[in-house]
Amino acid sequence: MSKIVICSAMTLALVFSGCSTHKEELVIDTDQAMAEMVENIGIGIPSLTEIELVEQMAVDRNAYRQSLQKLLNYYKSIGNATKIAW
Repeated sequence: MSKIVICSAMTLALVFSGCSTHKEELVIDTDQAMAEMVENIGIGIPSLTEIELVEQMAVDRNAYRQSLQKLLNYYKSIGNATKIAW
């Protein structure tokens, strides 16, 4: 039981401290020489696949946060103080 409480508390802490949903557009102005230098020293520009995966994770994290909020509202509506405290 204590493991469940600890895991639940940690999960809620992570959810409520999650990432901002505010998105800023990143604009990079480089020339060919700069692009080659970046590739040569190993600092890669993220691939489209990586960007899509990160954006999808942000969407999923927000959906999870909303689901937890719905669950909390449900527990409040039925008066289950034990589960609200989780």
